[in-house]
Amino acid sequence: NIAAGRKSDKSNYGEFLYNEGIKSSHVKAEQARQVQNQKRGEENGSFQPQINEVSKKLRRDMPVVERLLMLEQVKQEKIERLKKTKEQEETQDLLFTPRILAYPLKEGRQRVWPLKSQAGQQQQQQ
Repeated sequence: NIAAGRKSDKSNYGEFLYNEGIKSSHVKAEQARQVQNQKRGEENGSFQPQINEVSKKLRRDMPVVERLLMLEQVKQEKIERLKKTKEQEETQDLLFTPRILAYPLKEGRQRVWPLKSQAGQQQQQQ
């Protein structure tokens, strides 16, 4: 029983090797044809590179230097916007209102800013 199985495997293995050889020769022939077609295309000047979708969408109507400067400007504007929004979010949480007390100043000190009540009285007098 085991010997019969081995014999059938050997004949199948030979067929397997034969089929693999034929497949590899077809693959090699196809690769050789592709190389020849590429060489012919290069000689005729009809070579066209395969580029991805992102490359197709890039702007080509302005010089590279101008495009890079424009991209830098856009980047800086974006950074400024992000800084402003972050600052607004931080200041939105702060609800500090100072309390100004109407205590008289000690001797030797001069009042630099008039208190609200005094400023209102001075404006009414004028």
